[in-house]
Amino acid sequence: MLGRWSVFAASDEAAELSQRLLDRVVMIRSRHGVGSGIIWAPSGLVVTNSHVVPQQEAEVRTRSGEEVRGTLLARDTRRDLAALSIPLRDLPSVEVGDSGSVRVGQLVLAAGSPFGVRDVITAGVVTAVGPVSALRSPLSFIQSDVSLVPGNSGGPLVDVGGKVIGLNSMVITPGLSLAVPSAEVTAFLQEAFRPRAFLGVRVVDAPVGGVMVVGVEPGSAAERAGIQRFDLLLAVNDRDVRSVGDLERALRTSSSSPLRVRLLRDGRAILLELEPDLRTAA
Repeated sequence: MLGRWSVFAASDEAAELSQRLLDRVVMIRSRHGVGSGIIWAPSGLVVTNSHVVPQQEAEVRTRSGEEVRGTLLARDTRRDLAALSIPLRDLPSVEVGDSGSVRVGQLVLAAGSPFGVRDVITAGVVTAVGPVSALRSPLSFIQSDVSLVPGNSGGPLVDVGGKVIGLNSMVITPGLSLAVPSAEVTAFLQEAFRPRAFLGVRVVDAPVGGVMVVGVEPGSAAERAGIQRFDLLLAVNDRDVRSVGDLERALRTSSSSPLRVRLLRDGRAILLELEPDLRTAA
């Protein structure tokens, strides 16, 4: 008899947890389909998958029925993560758990909007933690047998205490779903809001190597240093720049100031030192 009441009590707790969780999940609709998102902060910060918001804006609907436009703050296609801002405040937000302590066999819940259906909860267990060989990627995932379908992407994976331990990302096969660990989401947000060096140039990959400047922002660090249109940027702080991605990484990881920029102009090699502006990606 006591066992039966224990089951009933656990069922009631799960139902209450599910309701609290759903209050913190949003539906995201873009021209490419429907997905889910997590209210990460009361100020209107929403986290989802990058593939859920392929454009700069998306329609966001809260559980209370408010429909607003979400604006992209930051994106990380490698992790398949994106951050949106919505014009709402004092929102119920999630509590973030420690994904590093997730164990195989522990119970988990997932929430989202599969096929655009609101307020759906599914349950399962963690089946593995770590890289997935089929993806040929070093990134770690929380693998579970939670049932996920299109529309669940971007929703939370939580432990039995209701803490978010992952962000649901993809389904490999039926019964094998992957979530980005919450630690990776936190790292993504920290990187997005951390001030970084900003030159104020628009660049494209150059066929001969390096990146070509096609625009200089008025008043920017680049303009103050004398960088001009059609300059070919070759290196930043002695790190070779062979592509736009190389330039972005060099600026993102640069800790020294001033920056040393090596460029080519009309066949002449030029070395400039400049004080970069500091901006956040978000």
